[in-house]
Amino acid sequence: MILNIKKLTSGAHLLKAVSRRYRRFVSAFTNALLFFSLLPSYRSIARGKQWQYARYLELSNKFETQYRLAQNQNETKYIVPQWQGHLERLEKEMLPCPPFNFLTNPSIAFTMVPNVRGRWPATQLSFLEKKLPPETLRMLLGEEYMGKPRLMYRDYKTSHNAIHTLYHLEMFRQTTNVDPSSLNHIVEWGGGYGTMAHMYAKLNPRSTYVLIDTTFMACLQWLYLATVLKDSNRVHLITGPGQEIAEGCISIIPVGFLKDYTLTADLFISTWALSESSTAALDLVIEKKWFNAKHFLFASQVAEEGFPGAIKLLKNLEGAGTKIESIEYIPRNRNFYIFK
Repeated sequence: MILNIKKLTSGAHLLKAVSRRYRRFVSAFTNALLFFSLLPSYRSIARGKQWQYARYLELSNKFETQYRLAQNQNETKYIVPQWQGHLERLEKEMLPCPPFNFLTNPSIAFTMVPNVRGRWPATQLSFLEKKLPPETLRMLLGEEYMGKPRLMYRDYKTSHNAIHTLYHLEMFRQTTNVDPSSLNHIVEWGGGYGTMAHMYAKLNPRSTYVLIDTTFMACLQWLYLATVLKDSNRVHLITGPGQEIAEGCISIIPVGFLKDYTLTADLFISTWALSESSTAALDLVIEKKWFNAKHFLFASQVAEEGFPGAIKLLKNLEGAGTKIESIEYIPRNRNFYIFK
């Protein structure tokens, strides 16, 4: 009887192993089919935006110098240990300069680039298609050559990250009845590699946009945005306290310099960034009076181990004239928007 149970257990393990291998094979086959179906889109972007590679080569020679100038040891208190580990890994992998295809880096892909298929992007894209005309969607969602993002939908030559970013802005518009393109002074805490700032530059090219992030991420945002925007002079990296925030430009402030600036925003944005910062970071934002922002667009997880800022963010904003919306499309949903 014991022998039979062992045989049954062994057979069950074998079936599970075969099932796992089958799923991996199906996934790999599906990925290959998708890649080949999107080849014309990849080629079209590469041909139409080849100038970005030349721009990247010009700027890449300045990256390490910019990074060394902007380095500020006062920023560590604003970073949780988990993110400190990610940043140290990114610096080790990407200095002296991130490669042109930096979005293929596993550390970048894991921390700031949603690349899933199925219900999540389909739900977001379906929502956007109901709210915005096709030509507007194509303009806003169209991806860049810089970074070599992983494309997803051939009709829009786009990635999940672009869809994800535009979805946040459209959710803000639908929930608050405020058109984000009508707002001229934007502050964003934690900007990834610059996706939201890039999207906003399409929506309102004359806006004054301030990004606040760690030194390495600020430099990556500078490199990406100065490469993809036709007018690279609009992108300014603050490398020392007291440097000017220029009207109508994108200014990127390493967080260690933030104490020297008084900012006023029409819209304050932070998607899974303020909630993943330290409580000292949240204290600094509160001290700055939330940059006197008239409107908020925040996305956050519910309290999660290693991210104490998440619960503090919710406690400070719940009931303060804000609307809190559960984010239903993310698997194992424990996330929410805060709008104002």
